[in-house]
Amino acid sequence: MSQFFSIDTAKSLVKMNEYYPDLMERVVRREPNAYLAALYWDSEMFGRSTKARRESEKGAAGKDYKAALLELFSDMDGNFPTKHKKKVAEKYRNLFVKVSAIADNKVFKSIYEGLMAGDPKFRTYRALFQRIYGRYIDEAKKKEGLQDG
Repeated sequence: MSQFFSIDTAKSLVKMNEYYPDLMERVVRREPNAYLAALYWDSEMFGRSTKARRESEKGAAGKDYKAALLELFSDMDGNFPTKHKKKVAEKYRNLFVKVSAIADNKVFKSIYEGLMAGDPKFRTYRALFQRIYGRYIDEAKKKEGLQDG
């Protein structure tokens, strides 16, 4: 049962509901969160971004993720109610503060999506950290190379 809630297999809940509605009803009676997982499998919660999702979010292309993050961080207690969620959010907030000067909206979107998906083991956080600072170092090396030449 728990395998339906993993990032890789949440889509199977959608297919199950499509082909076996009676089975899905029994699953939802046993585990009410199955409905939510089926509903949001193609979202930030599961770290997904299929073509259908991108099409439906075309209007959100101009979304200001920096502002969205500032709004989330402005109410830590309300937006992150458990102790662990708050700990994760604090770590992401610290990353946000550190990279704000060098980040663009694409970086802010990655931070936002990592935070929304939940990151209990900080895997996404570590990958973001490496990607952001790796890009920054590469750009600095390119600029230094241009100045030397």
